[in-house]
Amino acid sequence: MKKIILGFMVLCSSIFAGEITVAAAANVSYAIDELVKEFNKTNPDTKVQVTLGSSGKFVTQIENGAPFDIFMSADMKFPQALFDKKLTTTAPVIYAQGALAMLSSKELDYSKGINILNDISISKIAVANPKTAPYGAAAIEAIKNAKIGNNCNINAQVFIENDVIIGNNVTVKSGVQIWDGITLEDNVFIGPNVTFTNDFLPRSKQYPKEFLKTTIKKSASVGANSTIIGGIAIGEYAMIGAGSVVTKDIGHQELWYGNAAKHNGYVCKCGQKCGRTLICDECKGKK
Repeated sequence: MKKIILGFMVLCSSIFAGEITVAAAANVSYAIDELVKEFNKTNPDTKVQVTLGSSGKFVTQIENGAPFDIFMSADMKFPQALFDKKLTTTAPVIYAQGALAMLSSKELDYSKGINILNDISISKIAVANPKTAPYGAAAIEAIKNAKIGNNCNINAQVFIENDVIIGNNVTVKSGVQIWDGITLEDNVFIGPNVTFTNDFLPRSKQYPKEFLKTTIKKSASVGANSTIIGGIAIGEYAMIGAGSVVTKDIGHQELWYGNAAKHNGYVCKCGQKCGRTLICDECKGKK
C-alpha cells in the first residue's frame, strides 16, 4: 500500500519531480491555488494534482489504498489516526489553525456572537456534516454548549471552547482563546492576545478529569498579552495591566501588573487609579 506524506507542501523545496497528488480538506479550497503557485516557484517541473473533499472520507480512501502523496486535513485526529496505523511516511504537522465563522445574506448583529441564532428571523442553519467535517462537529458543539450573553463584542480570530460562560456586554479582542472552564461575567474586557490556561500539567492527548475553573468577575479588565493561570478568580472591576502574568486570586477593584503580577494599588469603577476608598477624584464614584 502506498504511504502518504502528512504536511504542508509549501514547506518543501525542490524535492519532487513529475507529479504529486494532494488530498486537501474542503476548507483549504480558498487557498490551495496560491499554495500550489508558491510550491511551483521552487518546483516548476512538478505537476500538482489536487482533490478536495472531507477529511473523514479521505481517511477511508487512504485506508483502502487511494494513491495520494500528501494529505492536508482539517483536523489533526485524522492524519494522527493514519500515522498510528503506519500508513504514512511522516508524523503529522499542524500547518494552519482556523476558527468558526458565521455568515448570512441577511443583515444581522454579529456582535451577539452565537446567540444570534436565537433571532426569530432565522429559520434554517447550515453547517458542515459533523460526521465527516471537523468544523461541522465544532459548530454543533458550540451551538449546544457555549453560553454567550447579549450585546457581546467578540472580535476576529477568537476561539471559544465548549464549557465556557460569557455574560452580557463582554468585549473579547482578537487573538484570544477561551478554553473549557472559563467564565467571563457581565461587562468584562479581555484585551488582544490574552492567554488563558486550564491545566497545570498539560500533555498531548492526555486530559484531566476536570479542567481548572477560572472566573473573571463583573466589569474586570485584562490588558493585552496578559497570561491568566488557570484556577483563579479576578474580582469585580479589577484592572490587570498589559503583559502581566497572573498566578493568584485578585480582589475587588485591585490593580495588578508585572511578571509575575503584583498588587500595585486600586482602581475606581470608572477605571482611574484611586486609594483605598475605591473612589477617584475625577468621577467621585458617580460612574
